[in-house]
Amino acid sequence: EKNETKVIQLVQKNRTPWYSIAASAAAVIFAVSTFMLYQKNMLLSEENNVVIEEVYDLRGDIEQNNSKLDELSKQLNKLNNPDAKKYVINGNERAKNLKTVAYINPVEKTSMIDVITLPQLPEEQHYQIWAELQDRMVNLGILDESDRKLKQIPYMEDALALSIKIGTKGDKTNENDTEVAEISLKED
Repeated sequence: EKNETKVIQLVQKNRTPWYSIAASAAAVIFAVSTFMLYQKNMLLSEENNVVIEEVYDLRGDIEQNNSKLDELSKQLNKLNNPDAKKYVINGNERAKNLKTVAYINPVEKTSMIDVITLPQLPEEQHYQIWAELQDRMVNLGILDESDRKLKQIPYMEDALALSIKIGTKGDKTNENDTEVAEISLKED
């Protein structure tokens, strides 16, 4: 017998090992989850920007409201000041529903008026408030029903009375003004 070496042929099977399939699946899952997390991150970033903008808007609103409250507090302090005198001005027969309240503080030299009700006037007319001094009348401004809030008016040092008149718009002479309310400021 011949000394023959037997050659054993190795047949390689084209089978992919299980760990490469698992590695590929893990890579796909990792890529998909990374993409999903990136999308969620972008959405959260947008939401965060919206929330930040809203917070800044709210801060602005809070500052605006605080300044309004400070202004209102200052006005209330002026009204509640023991030196401030309150004068209720009611209309006469020509303006029965007219009612305003004047607050005058001779110590701080401030004057304010609160329009409660003003009867409706024709388009060409308006209400004016006047201060009566010793020798003349001084126009302190126009009163309007839309001014339904406390309004600062000029302080007149030696005013004897306050009066409300109906005037014609554009009339600078004030000769045809009709007085509809008056209150004396003299201390009896």
